[in-house]
Amino acid sequence: MFGFRSSDGGPISAPVTLLDVAREAGVHTATVSRALSRPELVNEHTLTRVLAAVEALDYHPNLAARRLRTGRTGTIGVVVPDIANPFFGAFIRELQDALRPSGQSVVLADSRHDPTTELDEVAWLRGQADAVILCGSVAPAAQLRVAAGAQPVVLVNRQIRGTRSVVVDQRAVAELSIEHLVGLGHRSIAFVAGPGHFWSSVQRRAGIEALSVLHQLDLHVVEANDATYEAGVDATHAVLASRATAVLTFNDLLAVGLLHGIRVAERRVPDDVSVVGCDGIDLARMVDPPLTTVAAPLPALAAAVVATLTDAGAPVTRRIAPNFVEGGTTKATSRQRRRSTRTTP
Repeated sequence: MFGFRSSDGGPISAPVTLLDVAREAGVHTATVSRALSRPELVNEHTLTRVLAAVEALDYHPNLAARRLRTGRTGTIGVVVPDIANPFFGAFIRELQDALRPSGQSVVLADSRHDPTTELDEVAWLRGQADAVILCGSVAPAAQLRVAAGAQPVVLVNRQIRGTRSVVVDQRAVAELSIEHLVGLGHRSIAFVAGPGHFWSSVQRRAGIEALSVLHQLDLHVVEANDATYEAGVDATHAVLASRATAVLTFNDLLAVGLLHGIRVAERRVPDDVSVVGCDGIDLARMVDPPLTTVAAPLPALAAAVVATLTDAGAPVTRRIAPNFVEGGTTKATSRQRRRSTRTTP
């Protein structure tokens, strides 16, 4: 008779099952299943017994068997456009925290801002995950629907009719930035725009242009070829050539690159030019001076995405209000400072 043996020569024991845990804890198998998947539904005494049995028997759920039984994987696919951007790393961390109570984990893919790669990743995840979260999607809407099939999809910072989405309020981002600079006396402002195929860049630009008309500002739009640190450095010459006294950037990475470029050009921030970023990544507070930025509240964003995943109603768009974070990269214009001095008693 043939048998399998472990590396130490002993026989390999059969894997511990849910039934074994139930017998050890003295409860029904359904109770064990509920305790492991929805512990909030089990009373504390029973939960303690089940968890003690799990530990004593060294039980590990058979995920493959669970998938065959329920048709669910327990995973959520997340496609980001640039994993090197710290914003998405921080968002994934918050998303994992928001998903953990439901026992779900994350499968991550990077589309590199490429529509074809994004569609390929969505199509692959259709059979590997229970739902897909698409961050900063750029693929054509019709092709995206085909790639996703019947798979539940939540868009982050993009809106497509008939698809659930969660977006940071881009009009509010524009208002917080412009109102801050106008309050400091700036009348000539440059905007380093993100790539034109980004939904959030298009929405932000529209908001900034409308507010510039409202406040009668001299607006200079600088088209960035990417949303990276290097693109921010590359935009420096155009920003300084515009002679704007303040500049807004599509994201914090562009702003940090711009800070470096301005320093290399022997100009000073905020004495010569004020800078406002967007996103609120950790890097924003690490530069010198700390970057003034408009931050996306990531815990709220992640919680809204998870709530949208489980929403059985008609597709809706949830809007998240941003927060203004004042650093040290903005300053009142000399005219504004003189006006303030004259009005001070």
